[in-house]
Amino acid sequence: MSSSRPDRQSSFQLEGEFLTFVAEAGKIKYLRLIVANDEVQIKLSKAARASLFQQQQQSLELVLRPWDRIQIIGEQKLDRHSNIKLKAHDVVKLNQNCSLACRDNSDSTRTSMVDLEVPSELAKSSVKLPSKLKARLLICQKSGCQKRGGNKQHQKLEALLHDRGIQHLVRIETTGCLGKCSMAPNIMLMPGKQRLSGMKPEAIVELLEMLK
Repeated sequence: MSSSRPDRQSSFQLEGEFLTFVAEAGKIKYLRLIVANDEVQIKLSKAARASLFQQQQQSLELVLRPWDRIQIIGEQKLDRHSNIKLKAHDVVKLNQNCSLACRDNSDSTRTSMVDLEVPSELAKSSVKLPSKLKARLLICQKSGCQKRGGNKQHQKLEALLHDRGIQHLVRIETTGCLGKCSMAPNIMLMPGKQRLSGMKPEAIVELLEMLK
């Protein structure tokens, strides 16, 4: 008979600033937000994804943009290896003038996140963007990434951004080594420091269209 502990579940509620959606295998699966100066990644339930995408299609006010303050209600699970997994069932956009009380509440429910292993110079860079600019795409210009399709990826992304009419919302920048060279060509979305390596340009632009 196994002596391992069963998984334990409980509900959670936290508030923070939305950063970006995270794709997995070309589909939106997670969202990232800042809670008390920590970055937290939370899996979206099917119901939460469906609700967000429906609002996106209908162009309602709840469409999320970077730095929107949001409240997340969901469940947290502590597995037998003492790993905490969070799943969001409801995502609510809050008034931007959040009180100190709600900030204190988010401090008490903060969840630390595994380090993303990004270069220190990127971690220290400012994430404040011009008023119309919503995001930056960093593309590695090292020869290894360029030989493995980095330049073609760059050109394709620029063309797709213009075709979709969102070139004014996203700035593409070349940068030094982003690490994880085995995943080349490497691309990183800022703010949020989310790696998009391995995603097709069409999937990346589909993700960026949610910034409109």
